[in-house]
Amino acid sequence: MSTTAQDLDRQVDATRDAGVAEEHIYVDKRTGANMDREGLRALLGFARPGDR
Repeated sequence: MSTTAQDLDRQVDATRDAGVAEEHIYVDKRTGANMDREGLRALLGFARPGDR
């Protein structure tokens, strides 16, 4: 497992540990420079004005 994958796993684990429901955890395994990401599109579709 690469360091990047390990970091992602740790971030997801920390998000779960913080009480975020699994269906509200969005993951992309591409760089942030690429705006055409499935997880980002799903998150933006779920987000509502005023969300933080």
